[in-house]
Amino acid sequence: MSFLASNPVLAVLFFIAVLVFVHETGHFLIGKLFGIGVEIYSIGFGPKLFGFEHEGTEYKLCALPLGGYVKFAGALKSEEVPERFKGKEMYRASVWARAATIIAGPAANLLLAMGIYTIHASAGIEHPPSIIGMVMPRGPADNAGFQSGDHVIAIGEEEINSWNDLREEVSRSPGKPLAIKVKRQNQTLSLYVTPDSHENENILGEKVEQGRIGISFGLVPAILTPLPLAETLKLPGQSNIKIEVGDQVKQITFSASSDQDETLKTKTWPDFLEALDAAYQAKAKSLRMALSLAPIPGKKEEGQQEPKLIHLSTSPWYTEENQAALEASTGSSARQQSLARLMGLRDSQITVASPRPPLDGAIQQGDHILAVNGLKVDNIFTLMKTFEENKSEKIAVKVLRGGEKIDLEAPLKPVEVQKAAGKDIYYQFNAVFWGQAQAPPPYVEQYSNPFSALWYGFKETAEKSGAIVGAIAGLITGNLPLKALGGPMLIAKVAGDAAEAGWQVFFTTMALISINLGMLNLFPIPALDGGQLLLVFAEGVRRKPLSEVAMENFQRIGFVMIMALIVLATYNDLSRFWASMLRGVTGMFE
Repeated sequence: MSFLASNPVLAVLFFIAVLVFVHETGHFLIGKLFGIGVEIYSIGFGPKLFGFEHEGTEYKLCALPLGGYVKFAGALKSEEVPERFKGKEMYRASVWARAATIIAGPAANLLLAMGIYTIHASAGIEHPPSIIGMVMPRGPADNAGFQSGDHVIAIGEEEINSWNDLREEVSRSPGKPLAIKVKRQNQTLSLYVTPDSHENENILGEKVEQGRIGISFGLVPAILTPLPLAETLKLPGQSNIKIEVGDQVKQITFSASSDQDETLKTKTWPDFLEALDAAYQAKAKSLRMALSLAPIPGKKEEGQQEPKLIHLSTSPWYTEENQAALEASTGSSARQQSLARLMGLRDSQITVASPRPPLDGAIQQGDHILAVNGLKVDNIFTLMKTFEENKSEKIAVKVLRGGEKIDLEAPLKPVEVQKAAGKDIYYQFNAVFWGQAQAPPPYVEQYSNPFSALWYGFKETAEKSGAIVGAIAGLITGNLPLKALGGPMLIAKVAGDAAEAGWQVFFTTMALISINLGMLNLFPIPALDGGQLLLVFAEGVRRKPLSEVAMENFQRIGFVMIMALIVLATYNDLSRFWASMLRGVTGMFE
């Protein structure tokens, strides 16, 4: 797969060739089974690149790999047929034989998808686990008592195994109280939450109400952004040691009693907060933290670093005013966040690790975002919301840099997003953050029983087929805009992106496109398999063949319709990718 990922053209050709081969082979095998003569079996159109003849059938590979065809002998009674196919003409076959031959192509595509899903299930399907990463402050989940690291195992009577299960259950329950069972350390807890209602656009471009409870996937690492207060809390004898932006806490040691130290490992920000809370409960007077500079997310760590040790006083915890505020905190989560803040420490989820063009001219590594367009930002949720609502190429940002607050104007990166109603543009804050959430180990769904794997493959294929039929019906009724229709360029883009994402994504994407191809071909459009099936059905009802004039006119209508669809799909592709294509061409001359 790495070979295909590094050769996107080959990935696209392989992708399309497999789909076409399976589809045409379905027609070919069933036609041969019923004794129908096959004159040509072709993968691709245009000039022949390679070919041979076997048992009277010409097999060939052509220059334009955007489709293929099987030419059966004698589709029409007036058609001239080679001597070797006399008596094997398609028009002589029974209605059922011809119907089966026509259906066989789309059916082969569905079987391919089912086979891919079945193999995928046998090998093991990786899902993001249903472990809560971040909890939005003052959101429904926070108010209900959820904490980072909670593992959701059930909602009502429904078992929850993956993040997708969790998201779907919450999404379809806006305004409805949910009983959610979670595992927290060694306990199983039942929590109750009512999702807020948010209006979103579904795949068909329809406005739908969806539920949200204010949680996100991925755990924030224990990477620090020091505030000015942290430097003043250093104990004497550490003049050359300071906490730097991007320092990751490996462990915390504190005195649990007069003669005993306790050391707690810290990998995630919740681990760090729990360690602070343990030190607070033990009335520790100081902390010893082992720190090392974290690698920038997405970059390989260059060698091992010797951790540095820093000693901090915990005196701010025990002032009369702060003690009262800590004791009044609602829940351990709020108290833990306050303990960190009183130490002059906070997480780095909105601290820049690596600014990228065009942002790198304004934002620097280590900048901590305080406000955007005048609105205070204190977590990734509010930051993302400000960007979602922003429609300008530049934004006003206030950052903390080297202990000083700085106001600046930051340019954003325009990103084209294809939606059901057409192309839309979002403006992206193009930077990597130090405290970028890290995914926990995946939940692996594996079916060792071949019948269970086969059933999974069948269900996935049926579910995806239903969704695609709904989308195609939406195009016909107008519920789904014609701008959503894609052509070869979109398929090529999808295939290339899937190859880069790995073999599982590549083949499951192939399965989805295969279903798409199969279901689209079954629609009763002239020149598609569904149109041919409609002619056979009409003949069966009439109990006599249609006139050749009627069939030829039907095919002409079909040709015009198909050409119109090709033109429309190509136009949509060009409107999607023209800007990026133009940038690529002009970039060659820079």
